[in-house]
Amino acid sequence: MFYIDGYHLAEIPVTGGKATWSEMIGSHTSSFQAVFVPAQGAARWISAPLTSSTGQTAVSTTNTGQFPTETPDTPAGDFSTGEVTVSSRDVSVNAHTQGDGNRVTIDTKPADDSLIYNITGGFYEEGYDEPTCAVDGVSGPGRRTLEVSREYCKGDEYTLRITLEPQS
Repeated sequence: MFYIDGYHLAEIPVTGGKATWSEMIGSHTSSFQAVFVPAQGAARWISAPLTSSTGQTAVSTTNTGQFPTETPDTPAGDFSTGEVTVSSRDVSVNAHTQGDGNRVTIDTKPADDSLIYNITGGFYEEGYDEPTCAVDGVSGPGRRTLEVSREYCKGDEYTLRITLEPQS
């Protein structure tokens, strides 16, 4: 079994002492672990965590570790469990590219921080009604930034259009 940041990623049978698979892991640095669970006769083995990101040279370990625990990269914000009355539905939005232009950061800042809303849309090619590179996320207290890929949607022929829809 393979884990990313403590979350179950894949289960692959071991053949000839090896298990491999291909996976798109995203552009952020993550912690990976493998857990070998034998069908019979051998002891369970847990690898030490390895840190890796897209484009990095291969990493490996023969060291043992503890069973993976889920470690979110950003903790969830505190959501109200009762009724919320929002004083304003006004939101300011700022989008800017990062580094080589393959990623865009979308910052949203509502006038009332208790406002929770879905962010949908994407990068639209001129003349099309559906985005070529979609954007989809939720903005709530403590989580107002959305990072999205635009690797395949660069250039003047693409326009970023998003919709903010308040959640009930």
